[in-house]
Amino acid sequence: MAVVEVISRTQTKRYPFSGTTFVLGRGPDCAAVITDDTLISRHHCQVVKHKGRYVLQDLKSRNGTRVLGKPIDAVKLIDSGVFQLGNTYVRFFFTQAAADAAEPGRHPGTTSARPAAPRARTATGDPPSMENLLGQSAASVAQDDDEIYDVAELVDDDEPEAIPLVGDDTPSPKHATPSALSSNVSSTPASAPAPAVSMGGGASNMGALGRIGVDPGFGIESLSLLDSRGQTVHAAGAELSDTNEALAHLQLLTLGAVRCSASDIHLEPRQHTAGVRLRVDGAMLEVCSVDADSARRLMSMIKVLCNIDISRKSVIQEGHFSLEAPGRNIDYRVSFAPAMYGQKMVVRVLDPMSSPQQLRDMDMPADVMQALKNTADAATGMLLVCGPTGSGKTTTLYAALRGIDATTRNVITIEDPIEYEIHGVTQIPVDAGEGHTFSVLLRTCLRQDPDVIVLGEVRDQDTAVTAMQAATTGHLVLSTLHATDTVSTVLRLLDLGVEPYLISSTLNVVLAQRLLRKLCESCKEPVEPTDAQRQGLKLSGDDHALIHQPIGCEACFGTGYAGRVGVFELLATDDSLRDLILSKPSLVDLRNSLIERGFKTLSDHAAQRVLAGQCSYDDAHRIVGLG
Repeated sequence: MAVVEVISRTQTKRYPFSGTTFVLGRGPDCAAVITDDTLISRHHCQVVKHKGRYVLQDLKSRNGTRVLGKPIDAVKLIDSGVFQLGNTYVRFFFTQAAADAAEPGRHPGTTSARPAAPRARTATGDPPSMENLLGQSAASVAQDDDEIYDVAELVDDDEPEAIPLVGDDTPSPKHATPSALSSNVSSTPASAPAPAVSMGGGASNMGALGRIGVDPGFGIESLSLLDSRGQTVHAAGAELSDTNEALAHLQLLTLGAVRCSASDIHLEPRQHTAGVRLRVDGAMLEVCSVDADSARRLMSMIKVLCNIDISRKSVIQEGHFSLEAPGRNIDYRVSFAPAMYGQKMVVRVLDPMSSPQQLRDMDMPADVMQALKNTADAATGMLLVCGPTGSGKTTTLYAALRGIDATTRNVITIEDPIEYEIHGVTQIPVDAGEGHTFSVLLRTCLRQDPDVIVLGEVRDQDTAVTAMQAATTGHLVLSTLHATDTVSTVLRLLDLGVEPYLISSTLNVVLAQRLLRKLCESCKEPVEPTDAQRQGLKLSGDDHALIHQPIGCEACFGTGYAGRVGVFELLATDDSLRDLILSKPSLVDLRNSLIERGFKTLSDHAAQRVLAGQCSYDDAHRIVGLG
């Protein structure tokens, strides 16, 4: 018969364990009821006997279950293994004899010279530390590799071994660290490896979303949730009710997105479950699945935060809410769309810390950055940033805008919607329902005594003509345009009906850009380029260059990529180009004229990134087209 020893702040108590499941928590139906620790959930964790071994499993507790200070979802315990829940420590003995041989409240292996564990609070009134409770320093345990197995049997560089659900005979791969304990875990296709994340047990396997990726320096307890009106719904440090599963899932989902620097969160309904996917570095990664009821409750809660009608599920709905975290405020744009098995939810994450803030942070070529700075300092003229959706146009525009002194210049932006708040800048949202379109608001802004106007996007002839006219009347205009490259941007303006003289006299700089995924420095591998790749990179027969290819490791979620970097194409107008624009040139004429002057294209810059080992050839060719 096994024995569970609970060492709380006020007492040490031992419980017999002869069955297959032993639950610890504050609930009256738990095998070990712990009522003197407010950090413990109603059903906090459990020890399960499975195939002759004892497994410790966290039950989606709000503060987690820890081994050596590390939060876990599941670990295989050894005899006298110690784990922590809240301020309470638990020691597990395989047999009654092992428990009898150990002094109550003492860590196995401690000598009689060490002080016995205290049974109550210290003289200061603070909860006893682990060193006081167990008679052994937690730091010394963590630093001594030989003693790490005194706590729990860990494998693969201290990561918990994958453990299947009780009753599930499907073998778990040894290197799936850690595996899900939930039977509703969805498998990820081999072509898109899932991140090495832990999925919590119980009805949902969303538990480890708060532990994937890079630690931002704060946890769930530091997050404050705000609704669409800016009112705090759940304050940082507030205790979370055990029954509020939807709020716990939302906290995990938002924290996981922060840790991965995800730009979007997708919750996709299926027949019996809902898939959770994150867009990381422009690629979709499936991280877990949740049961259908949990997904519906989560969506309903987000609708309440966004002030959306929760009763309507067959219409398109949109809203927003926000999160306050240490050192940052994160906004979320939410979109609901009807699908086969219910509404699909997509949340755009607007985290100012996940994108470059200044032009110097964007790893631009020196001539490109200097041209943008010169344009931002100019009193009049126009800067256009072009590229498809998701190419970083708005990020570049904001970075250029932050370089403008808003204390001495009146800066006004027109955005659809406003993504990031900038101090000292007047930001106006587009509202088509009220008749506040780009062109209408632009004319209004011209009566607001502006020095700089930032236009979210040039979409039609009226907006384009008005923006060009504003640039000729003593204003600096910054905007974006959907076009393939810089040359296409000029022709696009002509197609919109803008007079050639307006384009030639106002257009200072056109910047085209794309985002390429950066190769993971931990696993990228050098290879010899093939003949086709050498041709695409414009390598001569005498060039003995190596390129790198993605492999995939735990650090990059198995994708082979970590982060993104921009490739840029700059078109700075001069007198000869202005004369050419006045003649309404064809695409071929304009390209030939630029090539004669040594014009560097997007593919040229992408090839430089590939040869420098920053990006893979396949990704650069897919995004930009090499050759």
